[in-house]
Formats: sequence, C-alpha cells, structure tokens
Amino acid sequence: MFLYNIIFCCLFFTEPTKILIIGDSYLYTSNVDSLFSKTARFNHKNVEITSSLFPGRSIQMHLDSGLRNSKDPRTGKIYPMNPTIDYLKNNKWDYIIVQIPPVVKPNQVKDEFIVPIQRIRKWIGDETRLILLVPENMKDSYPEYVCGYNNQKSEIDCFQYNNFQEKIDTLRNILNTNLKKFDCSIIYFSSIVNYLQESGIHKLYIDSYGHPNFNLATVISSYCYYTIYDEKPALPHEILKKIKTKQIKKNLSQFISNEHIFN
Repeated sequence: MFLYNIIFCCLFFTEPTKILIIGDSYLYTSNVDSLFSKTARFNHKNVEITSSLFPGRSIQMHLDSGLRNSKDPRTGKIYPMNPTIDYLKNNKWDYIIVQIPPVVKPNQVKDEFIVPIQRIRKWIGDETRLILLVPENMKDSYPEYVCGYNNQKSEIDCFQYNNFQEKIDTLRNILNTNLKKFDCSIIYFSSIVNYLQESGIHKLYIDSYGHPNFNLATVISSYCYYTIYDEKPALPHEILKKIKTKQIKKNLSQFISNEHIFN
C-alpha cells in the first residue's frame, strides 16, 4: 500500500508525457490508442494521449481541408475546421505518432508521405519526437510497383519488383532515404507479423483490408510503448483477459517479453 501511494504521488505530480496520434481506420478500428494508454498507465507512466483518427483519411488529408466538417467516429462530434492542424499548430507535444496509409499507390509517395511529414516537422519544431507507424504487412494490398521521390532529379522514380519481400525492401529504402532527414523513428510491422505467425498466432486481421484484430493491435501498442519508454511493457490484466485462448495469451505474452523483436 505504501509503495502504491508513492507511485500514485509520483504520477500525480509528474508532468504527463503528451502524445498525439494521427491516423486512419487502421488504428481507429482496433483502438490502438486506447490500448497504448492502458498499457502505459498499467506500467506507471503518466501519459496524456490525444487522437486524431479518421477512417479513409490520408496524412495529406489530415493536413489540408480533408477533415473539415468531419464527424468523429467515436463521439459523433462535428469538426467545422481541421482538428489535426489545430493540434499540431496550437499545442506542445512530447511525441507525435503518425500512421502512414497501408497501401502505397504509384506516384503518391511524395504527396502522401514526404511532403506531409516535412510540413509536420516544420510545425512542431525539433524538440518533439516524431514516430512513423508503417503497416506494410499486407501482402495483397500493394500494387506491382512502388514509386518514390528522387530528390536529386526532383521527380518520381518507379521501381518494379517481383515478390513481397522486394516490395517491403523497396518501400523501406524509400522511406528511410526520404524521411530519416526529418529526424523520425520508423516502426515497420511486417517482421512483427512474421514473428507472431511463427509463434502460432495466425489470425491477425479483422477483414481483407488488413485492419488489425485485438492480438495485433496489442502488439502495435506495445511496440509504441517500447519506442517511447525504451522498456518492455507488462500487459494490463484487462487486456489479457480479452484474449480468447490460453495458448494465444501465453504466446502473446512471451512474444512481447522477447527482447529481439524490439531491436
């Protein structure tokens, strides 16, 4: 009880870590932001999370007029102006997590990825840590080629590839080359999905569009936790009890406690 009071007092008097999460239905439908918040608090972190998650909205739409008069899918609130722009320009954040759309379409990397991240970095300054969440784990969602912006030529270069690993390697090369200069951490999930499947957890999506189910969302939120706090999280009991089978619960807990998946 004494230890609990010390922890409570420390949390109460410590300034919260302020985190903004920007994304689409990939995070919204699986409540990744809520899972992250519960995990952080269970591990005695004082955190304040604000979410701007709108289904079908790209990063670029978050930064222009694409969210005006949009309805929050959770609260039903109508935003006459763009909430994401307001959050970015008028608030101070310790971390901003930006989810990149899961489908990479030809000739859109510059407009959908590079330019928006550049704008975000300009607005938030250098002190805020920027984390990019890349759900490149859907084998059937990518076209037969991916295009990236070539800074030296000031034009779009397209790359052909023949298999899924080539798609992943090409996408990562484009993002690492173009986005690292904006001082971002980039989290990729294809390797995590492979580890999960090797651990016997095969059902990871709720539909053919690749929206994460509860198991995958739990791992995504844990990975975000590790990226921010540099420590492996313990899973809250309220999360563990929602995992349906004992075997998956055991595998999932062992997976998250495995050091090498976070490196």
